[in-house]
This record gives sequence, structure tokens and C-alpha cells, in this order.
Amino acid sequence: MNLPTSRLILRNLKDDDLPDFLEYRSDPEVCEFQGYEPMTEAQAEKYIENVKDRKFGEAGKWVQLGIELKSENKLIGDIGLKPEVSDARIVEFGISLSTRYQGNGYAAEALTEAFNFLFDEAGIHRIVGVVDVENSSVIRLLEKLKFRREAAFAESFWDDGVWRDEYLYAMLEKDWKANLK
Repeated sequence: MNLPTSRLILRNLKDDDLPDFLEYRSDPEVCEFQGYEPMTEAQAEKYIENVKDRKFGEAGKWVQLGIELKSENKLIGDIGLKPEVSDARIVEFGISLSTRYQGNGYAAEALTEAFNFLFDEAGIHRIVGVVDVENSSVIRLLEKLKFRREAAFAESFWDDGVWRDEYLYAMLEKDWKANLK
């Protein structure tokens, strides 16, 4: 998959992404609200090997799209997309972005392109994202993209000795297309 924007390319991860991938995936600040811990080089290498050739669309399987910054030929983050087992027309997503590149609109640009692909080309009906209630930057991003907060989950997962709360955000294809007008 190769989805270009004005500043970015969304694409499958590849072996030579390892140094850039490790740079942000081993950063505790990037991992703070993620479902993963900082990675070692060996873990990152194995992860890339497992996902680099994966095609989007298999229910229950995450696909990772690297976010490459064109001007630097550098991987600065990734987007995870997973069609749900119960109905593959519903996709869960997640995003990780290097702290060095946050605050420049890259996440919004990358997600917009990924969502356009999902709704326009992949026939997806609904996209959902689950966000820690303390992850204010992603909450602002989703609200800027006009995602709807549909649920709040109290103490929904155990993390580092405390129960954490989450919000569920969602977007329907028809709402996404109406918002683009």
C-alpha cells in the first residue's frame, strides 16, 4: 500500500525502517497511552518482520502503515488498522508519532489520508478508536476530525498498577463524507 499526501507517504513498514521505528517506539513518552511498552531493537526488528508484508483487510489482523516524512525520507510514526472479527466493515485504528514531529499536523494529515482510503476504496462503514481519557492531544485530534465520542469506559484496563479509563470515538462513512463538504 502506498498513500501519498502533500508531506507524507503512508506505506507498509520495511526492514530499513528499523532505526526510525525504534527511535519512537522505544520512547516512553510515545508509549505512555499505547497498548505497548518501549521496544528493544530485537523486539522492533521482529515486529517489523511480522507486519511488513501484511495486506489490509483480514478480520482481526492489525496492519501497520508507516508514516514517512517525504522531506526527510524518514519514518516518523505509524497507523494501525484492524478490521473487526465480528464485521470487517468496522475498523479500529491507532496511531503512534515521534515526539519530535508532534504538533505539526502530521497526525491529522496521515489519518485523513488513511480514512479516505478506508471509506473510498476499502468499503469500510465505520472507524473506531479507543483513547485513554488523559490523552488530551489525541482527543483534540479526533474531535478536530469530527469524530463522535460514543462511550466512556470506567476503569477498563489495568496499567502499571492503576485502573485506567477510556473513551470510544467513532466515525461513519456518511458522516466523514458529509464533513468533507
